[in-house]
Amino acid sequence: MVDFKGQLLAEQVYQAIIVAFSLAGFAVGFVAQSFLYTLYGVAAGVVLAAIATIPDYPVYNKNPVQWLDSVDAPGVAKPLKRPEEAK
Repeated sequence: MVDFKGQLLAEQVYQAIIVAFSLAGFAVGFVAQSFLYTLYGVAAGVVLAAIATIPDYPVYNKNPVQWLDSVDAPGVAKPLKRPEEAK
């Protein structure tokens, strides 16, 4: 599971990749006078960004979230246990 700082890093990485590939694709498409090259550049950026950010890489898990222990609140009913859990 990706932590909060890992989510921020993943977002920054995908934005940088897509912007860089979009600008490069625009430049190549402008020089070649072909909009298709621009679309290829954007598509390549999206694919590379997806490969770099969608999987749960360890670089995105360096700051695990420390959850608090649960506390029984007064006046709140406890959940019922299933019969197989009661054993």
